[in-house]
Amino acid sequence: MVHDPENPFADIECDWEKVEKAKPGMSTGRIPPWPAYKGVCVAFDPKGDGNMVDHELLAPVGKNKGVKISIEILDPMLVEEETVKGKTYEHIFWISAANWPYVKRDAENILGAEVKTPLELLKAVWAGHTVEFGIKDETYNGFVRSKSTHFNLWAPEKSEAKTETKKSDDPKGKQKTAAQKAVDSKADQKVVAGTSKKDDVDF
Repeated sequence: MVHDPENPFADIECDWEKVEKAKPGMSTGRIPPWPAYKGVCVAFDPKGDGNMVDHELLAPVGKNKGVKISIEILDPMLVEEETVKGKTYEHIFWISAANWPYVKRDAENILGAEVKTPLELLKAVWAGHTVEFGIKDETYNGFVRSKSTHFNLWAPEKSEAKTETKKSDDPKGKQKTAAQKAVDSKADQKVVAGTSKKDDVDF
């Protein structure tokens, strides 16, 4: 392709035309809601240049600063029929005055040491710490994205209790597979002589 000094994107225009625009709905990187994910803090490559870091400082001009860490999901394996084990979730500690009490609480709980100054968040080694975090859906500018509901040191007993509560919310509904739901739908629609005959469905 001939270099076009007036169009720095000339080499990708053909591929650009083949890609469909994103539809309103789920945003990239969404993690299905779950009350107690188990994960481990891991090193990550924030700039995509091959340089792995333990954490990243977010310091936009004129805005609150933040410390980003990356967490690899260890458990559960599946949520909403989607494999989540092995996926990574980014958590950001926003260092705003309103958040200071919560950042100090969560960071000290996970690191196992007192955080006397915000600078210690950057000096700490996060990778290797096993954590628990909850996820919920949050709608932002028409898209659904993941947002953490809490972020703590992994506590097996408490986490298992939260998971069991989630599963018991609707043991025969939300936890059904797509195939099971299709069978139930077929059964509900089967009518013989004006009477619903759900028991007549052939499996």
